[in-house]
Amino acid sequence: MPKFYLINANVPDETVRTLHASCEQRDIEFVEIDAITFDYEPSHRVGLGDMLYCAGTTAAAGFVEQHIYQPGVATFYSSSDGPLARKGNPLLVFQRAGVPVPRWVHVTTNDRNLLRRFVERMGEFPVILKVPGFSRGIGTTRIDSMPSLFSIVDYILASGVYPILCAYIHPATHWRAVVVGDRMVSHYRNVTEQDDFRTSGSAQEEDYRAPAPLGLEETAVAAVHALGHEFGGVDVLEHSSGRLYVLESNNPCYFATAQLAIGTDVSGAMVEYLLQKSKRLGGSSNNQDRKARGSRRKPMKTRSSVAGSA
Repeated sequence: MPKFYLINANVPDETVRTLHASCEQRDIEFVEIDAITFDYEPSHRVGLGDMLYCAGTTAAAGFVEQHIYQPGVATFYSSSDGPLARKGNPLLVFQRAGVPVPRWVHVTTNDRNLLRRFVERMGEFPVILKVPGFSRGIGTTRIDSMPSLFSIVDYILASGVYPILCAYIHPATHWRAVVVGDRMVSHYRNVTEQDDFRTSGSAQEEDYRAPAPLGLEETAVAAVHALGHEFGGVDVLEHSSGRLYVLESNNPCYFATAQLAIGTDVSGAMVEYLLQKSKRLGGSSNNQDRKARGSRRKPMKTRSSVAGSA
């Protein structure tokens, strides 16, 4: 049986707990790697046929993922290059794949005339200014006037960051769709708090049981696949007209929301998908080869839990 390796770097406890439980249900050994204390020994690689999921979003987690991956490991990447095949500029990737996105443009200048033209292109105020690299709405600002835009762009550019200017889609419902492989395994409405335009996970059960809008699954799956992924949390706006707009697709993502709210077995779907992918990669024979080479490889320093052992 292949092992399931999870890379942890300040990952929520429920992420680890639910994936661990799903591995136990399948008698799969669960191995947790701490990205911060990883030793980067050249021989430390995940075995052929094993499963690997980097749950951490930090640079350290990404470094470890790249180091321990090798072709023949089951991951949520469609390319055999695995984490080395990550694509930049996702909005442009979506556009070229035919995935619907809001109007947007990179902001690399504080030239007033050019900023005015950008706002016209977005459809006038309000507009959204987004600093990439954050989550839970941090770095996303609604701009309602030209003086606000000028002053905020001056500040962000002076910080050495290039934001993205987007059209403001309103009125709209914000959906989070979690995709595993070719299907949407969970979906739910995110809600706004009082006096805020940004959304977050709901505490109301009905938001997790609401029927998905027409086209949500197809759009979310297309967004995940466009980035070369086989798993992702996709943020989609449903305009009052019914049109859908993809904001982003995150891999890794916080997937446990619906699982904790109404018991949707997202972690089980994730583990099962990688297990079946491992079998397609020839995991059984590869694991035998790995065991034969075991005496020549140094073990990784990990926290390992064998299913059923305490």
